Amino acid sequence: MQEFWRRAIYCGLGLWSLSTTARADEFSDHIAAIKAVQREAEGNAAASKAVVALSVSPITDLPKVLAQFEGASPLAANYLRSIVETIVDRQIDAGVDISKSKPDLEAFVLHTKHDPRARRLAYETVLRVDPTVEQRLIPG
Repeated sequence: MQEFWRRAIYCGLGLWSLSTTARADEFSDHIAAIKAVQREAEGNAAASKAVVALSVSPITDLPKVLAQFEGASPLAANYLRSIVETIVDRQIDAGVDISKSKPDLEAFVLHTKHDPRARRLAYETVLRVDPTVEQRLIPG
């Protein structure tokens, strides 16, 4: 019986590993589609599909999405901003306590190497759930 459970655990870990890798690959593909969008709607269909797919990401993915602002064109940054705002709005509407993401988002804001647009968006997100963030982060 012990052998059965050990094999079941190994199989489960293997499947989890594959799904995590697939999810990471999908994330990269979606980000590439968003960053490839050009003026005159070139690449807009693929970018729109990517936005829909990434907008259902968990709140814990916010720093990963925010990091993608680096090197993004203004048009791609608008798509990324939309993703972040949709994730946050969806979680708040569902009654999820997004304050658990505050430490990661505050760390993102304080890391000056991140894109300023992304840092501002992270700050605004934290401000929605914690008005005291201004006194803590702005003076520093």
